[in-house]
Amino acid sequence: MFEINSARLKLYAEAFERLKGSFQEVVIQKIPWSENQVADELAKLASAVTPVVASGPIEQVGDLVWKRVKPVGDVRKLEAPWAGAYKVVERVRSSAYYLEDAEGRRLDQSWSANHLQPYRAG
Repeated sequence: MFEINSARLKLYAEAFERLKGSFQEVVIQKIPWSENQVADELAKLASAVTPVVASGPIEQVGDLVWKRVKPVGDVRKLEAPWAGAYKVVERVRSSAYYLEDAEGRRLDQSWSANHLQPYRAG
């Protein structure tokens, strides 16, 4: 069908593969960028604002998560308290995880589940 070269987009593709079974029908249609400039600009704008963060448990290795980068009270108007998506690559204890960034690099430290939230694009 098509090849994904970007590590970040590969994370989205993996999430899509896990979620697509929840829908009755999935249609993938490539739209040339020249015909999709407005949607491209909206997507850029949406990625610059604070993400929707859903509360809930991290289910398993392979899940995508948001990582807390600042306490919510320390965030200025256009700063996001969360960064992501990161992929859970190893569960260390019941509430600690090692993460991998969009480029496939494993983060040096493990992260407490208190500082992670399931990733929901939207």
